[in-house]
Amino acid sequence: MTTSDNNIEKYDCAILNFWCYSNYGAVMTGYALQKALEEMGYSNRLILYMNKAMRRHHEDYFSESHFKKFSDKYIKSTKLYMDADLSELNKITDTFIVGSDQVWRTNLQGVNKWAYYLNFADVKAKKIACAASFGLNEFIGDADDEMTARFWLKHFDAVSVREFEAGEFCSQRLGVDNRIVVDPVFYINRSHYDAMADTTAPKAPKEYILAYFLGTSDDDRRVINAYSQKLGMPVIELKVNETTTEEWLYYIKHAKLVLTNSFHGVCFSIIFNREFICIANRDKAYPRFTTILGKAGLSERALPSSEFTQCLDIDKAPIDYAAVEEKLFEERKFALDWLAQAMKAPKKETMSETDELLKAFSNRMTIMQCTYRDEMSLIRDVLNYGKLKRRYRKCRLRYLFSWGKRHKEYKIRKKELKNRLRNVRSFIKNNK
Repeated sequence: MTTSDNNIEKYDCAILNFWCYSNYGAVMTGYALQKALEEMGYSNRLILYMNKAMRRHHEDYFSESHFKKFSDKYIKSTKLYMDADLSELNKITDTFIVGSDQVWRTNLQGVNKWAYYLNFADVKAKKIACAASFGLNEFIGDADDEMTARFWLKHFDAVSVREFEAGEFCSQRLGVDNRIVVDPVFYINRSHYDAMADTTAPKAPKEYILAYFLGTSDDDRRVINAYSQKLGMPVIELKVNETTTEEWLYYIKHAKLVLTNSFHGVCFSIIFNREFICIANRDKAYPRFTTILGKAGLSERALPSSEFTQCLDIDKAPIDYAAVEEKLFEERKFALDWLAQAMKAPKKETMSETDELLKAFSNRMTIMQCTYRDEMSLIRDVLNYGKLKRRYRKCRLRYLFSWGKRHKEYKIRKKELKNRLRNVRSFIKNNK
């Protein structure tokens, strides 16, 4: 880190991903990539970026959650940046990294989806994609989206992706050279995670099955119950709102068996050398699982919950973690060598004059789209002002006469409605 003449702190790089979201995998990926770069000797900051939809999540959920406490303790971030001021980041660094996680999954990006293609970065800035993911089995978007993605990615200096399918899409459809690497949570030593897990000691049976699911289907529930009966063990089911990140790590580390449909649930089961079963949905982001499990030599550990009988037989062969560690050592080395080279390599050629004009036009269109979306949302609230006030009063009463989990939910909802009412009143006042 250096300080310029006008006292602006400058860093070797800045990282854009979903770290500031209420998700264990998102925050741990952000932490791990930051730590890996620090261990290479690069000063860096995770970008605190919020489009309007994400800012609402941040204000109503993240800012009052245990994820915020975790990030305050372990993560170094920038100040808050919104869509309109992302270009100011060029004052603090000349190298940007996007990734890891599902940063190119368009239905998670908000209106300004091209921010995650670093459309705000100066033409002279180095742009790196590290273990980026499209999330689902295929690219979400129309022909125009694909063309725009190709435009932005061809100006990246280095691209690595997390899944085989993403690599094929980038090379064959977008014409972008890339490498396939493991998720950043594998880049740093396990001791970092052990230290976090050891800061807590939640009550738990000596032996238990851990069920960590991002949404549970009836098939999932049948598998969980069947394993509990088969092994004669109780099941601990994690609830995101009630389980801290350190506790999440603790429960995975000490579980006899982990049942999960979470990508990072799988990753940390491997990191902690746990027996696990990945109950994956073939229709939803299946490549995320097949790639990492294939690299670890554990492909047979991924089974849809609908394949119920096969799932129940999988625990007959304990995982040979000596073999797994040997494979992942090579994968980790490859990923870190790639990242180190990407950071050291000189900046590629700058944009042509035509490309610079296209960049400016694309960014202008994005700003117009964001403004239009925000204005339409406000107009709907203005037209339904009376209804909005009634909803707020009803929510406030429910908040006052509730307790426990419901009380917390009504508190969050009340705050959201209050902010929307404030915006409507401000609009009415300014347009009288």
